Amino acid sequence: DIDVTHFPFDRQVCTIVMIPWNYRHRELQLFIVENNIKLDNFTENGEWILYDTAAERVGDGPFEYIYFKLYLERRSSFFIINLFIPVVLLVFLNCMVFLLSADSGERIGYAITCLLAITVYLTLVSDTIPKSSKPISVLTFVLMVLLILSTLICFLTIIGLRFHFRSERKPLPKWLCKLSRILRCKKIRKQFGRIFKSDCRQRRIRSAENQHRSPEPESHPGVSQQTEFSKPIVSIVGSSDGKDASIYRQSFHLGESSEVIYEDCDELPEYELETWKTFAKLFDKYCFILCVSAVIIIGALYFMISSGRLSV
Repeated sequence: DIDVTHFPFDRQVCTIVMIPWNYRHRELQLFIVENNIKLDNFTENGEWILYDTAAERVGDGPFEYIYFKLYLERRSSFFIINLFIPVVLLVFLNCMVFLLSADSGERIGYAITCLLAITVYLTLVSDTIPKSSKPISVLTFVLMVLLILSTLICFLTIIGLRFHFRSERKPLPKWLCKLSRILRCKKIRKQFGRIFKSDCRQRRIRSAENQHRSPEPESHPGVSQQTEFSKPIVSIVGSSDGKDASIYRQSFHLGESSEVIYEDCDELPEYELETWKTFAKLFDKYCFILCVSAVIIIGALYFMISSGRLSV
């Protein structure tokens, strides 16, 4: 029996048994000159490598036996190049569907085309896979998992398009807003941003205040700055009450710096900043990262199992 668990990195032992059935060990004795097989007339094979031989004499029982063992290793280059790598490349190509624009209208067609290409290719190369159910090759499981992953990519593509083209009249639920905030790591960014930008911001405020307090009758920078920065603040905040006035004064002292303006506007509720389209882009980003990572992990696990570093 051939063990194809680690196909195409498997090793097999072929045993040839020599038994003189018509003579007992008292009538005929067998001897071996060497403990291996002479390979003077041996011709190399394109599929197998003969890396060792052995010969053993067994004299227990009424008959004598001589075992000739051939240790064979399969040449795996053909199967890796023509079977494993093309399927992995097609799955990687299928993962690229999340990088396409949702407004292009080609996402579902692209994903299904890649899925059909993988299916057709597996049908063409099915003759090279060992047809054995006991045991089943690890490569068969890997190819099936990659096919399931390609099907999952089509399913996630449809869900992402549904998020993207959802009506904006229905706001994003609060739990999705919290999820998107967690995925974007906004809290961590705010903490690190405040630590690294606090000193620089204080310097800009002090320098802007000093410039504003110094009299410059020729250019009148205060009037020009007020005219320049009053419009974007009104358009962002939407009113001119006391809260907006504090934001305006802060921007007035900072001059051309817009980081504090956006930081102050970050205090708005998250459901007013997050939309279905922004959530769809975030969904596509993480789907792409997870699918590519899954393909890499599956390939690494397969090579580790096939090389014997990881047992199944």
